[in-house]
Amino acid sequence: MAGLIYAYSFPPVMPKMSLRVFQMLFYIARLAHPTVRVSARIPMAQTVLETGQWTSNLAVNAKNIFGMMFPQARNTTAIDKTAQGFAVYRSQFDCIKDYFLWLEAMNLLNDAALDGFIAANRYAADPKYYTKIQANIHAQAPALVSPLQLAGATTAAALAGFFGFKAIKSLV
Repeated sequence: MAGLIYAYSFPPVMPKMSLRVFQMLFYIARLAHPTVRVSARIPMAQTVLETGQWTSNLAVNAKNIFGMMFPQARNTTAIDKTAQGFAVYRSQFDCIKDYFLWLEAMNLLNDAALDGFIAANRYAADPKYYTKIQANIHAQAPALVSPLQLAGATTAAALAGFFGFKAIKSLV
């Protein structure tokens, strides 16, 4: 069956990661995963916690903004792994795309499922991880926007265009 696929090419220099940039990349990546309805609320809190506002060695050098381990039994966008087993990506956007592959593999298709998974201490070894995520969500609430508010866009292409991504339409 033929379908429409959108690919996005990056501008020559990626902008510095911020809450706004993260949300933009997150919602662009979500376009390729229609069954996943997770909002940026929890993942944004996770990436800020995991990377110390995107300044950790793993975020800067491995482009890994979720602390993702290299997967053994699922599709991935990772290109390598560190000596400690963390996934290495070409870009932080590839890490976000991999997060969606992980969500699909774990069948965490909405905010409630993801929240429950984290609350059950299944994401991180830190027993206070869920409490820290909730605190980050509360602190970042003023920065949260819907995908369309983010760019004042009315279409996915306009959303991507606002950020300098070039939409490439193709039929398959």
